[in-house]
Amino acid sequence: MQIAASTPDHYFEQVASTRRDAVLELRGLIRAVWPQSREALVNGMPTYFIDGRAVFALADQKNYLCLYVLPYDLLDAFRNELKAYNHGRSCIRFRRIDEAAHDLCGRLVRYVGAMHHQSRVKAELRG
Repeated sequence: MQIAASTPDHYFEQVASTRRDAVLELRGLIRAVWPQSREALVNGMPTYFIDGRAVFALADQKNYLCLYVLPYDLLDAFRNELKAYNHGRSCIRFRRIDEAAHDLCGRLVRYVGAMHHQSRVKAELRG
């Protein structure tokens, strides 16, 4: 589900009301852990830059809320925990954010944000 937005705030305003709280929870989590991160709309998704590098992105899709981890090789540290979730190479898909998902996202955001400079994946996103 593509949301036509010009800013991250505009994007979040347009997220379906049934998932708005969940996507705002993830946004708040990223911003709380990495307050110095820069938020920009890139490729139609709110994207979070740490030290000038795109590290996370959020997307509201037809059936899921997605957390994209752009230095996706760092997800290997969470391989066993991710088995319980619908995920791809660089994204984790949630139907809702329960306590276990919130805990996993919190740990993942802290770890990936701290270790992004060690990733072998170089996303060339600009925003």
